[in-house]
Amino acid sequence: MEKLDEKGFIFLDGRGRPYLCAMWGENPWLFYWHPDNHWVSLRQVSQSEIWNMPHNLTADEQDVYHRLHDKYHKSFQPTQEQRG
Repeated sequence: MEKLDEKGFIFLDGRGRPYLCAMWGENPWLFYWHPDNHWVSLRQVSQSEIWNMPHNLTADEQDVYHRLHDKYHKSFQPTQEQRG
């Protein structure tokens, strides 16, 4: 198993809801997918919880969520006109 980093891994729960498990600062966290296409922090997780999380999405399927999340956050970055 790979070491958990800031990108982490995305999985679907039993109801098909996406979650992200990733490092946030010094600790592993669980995030849920908001309908506005971004991750929201839910809670810290333990190593045993991480081992028990499903790994049921391919890298390509996970990239879809990463791209949507990045697009959401880029919409809040100031434009050249706003920077002055």
